[in-house]
Amino acid sequence: MLMSYPFDPSERARHAAQCRWANTPDRSAATIPGRRKFLSRFEDDDDRRSYFTGMSRKGVAARRRKAATSGPKTENTREMTERERTAQGLPPTVADPAALRQVARLVGGASHV
Repeated sequence: MLMSYPFDPSERARHAAQCRWANTPDRSAATIPGRRKFLSRFEDDDDRRSYFTGMSRKGVAARRRKAATSGPKTENTREMTERERTAQGLPPTVADPAALRQVARLVGGASHV
C-alpha cells in the first residue's frame, strides 16, 4: 500500500517521532539520557522539591486565572445565550413548549406538543 508522506514540517516531525517510538524496544532506556540531563540541574533533593512546588503553584494560578476570566456557568448565561439566538433568528436550544408549538405551526406539524 502506497502511503503519502506529509509535506508540512511539523507533520513530518510528528510522523518521524511516531516511527521512532514504534521501533524503540525499551522506551524507558531511550529516555535515560534526557532524564539525567534534566535532573542534573538540581544539586540536591531540596532544589528538586522547590522546583516542582513552584511549577505546581504556577499551574494552580493559571487554572484560577482561566476560571476567573471565563466566569461561572449559570442559568443567566444560558438565558442570555437563548436571547442572543432569538435575536439572530435562530431556533431555541431548550425545549420551550411555546417555541415548539410555534415551530410546529410553521412546518405544518401537530400543534398539541
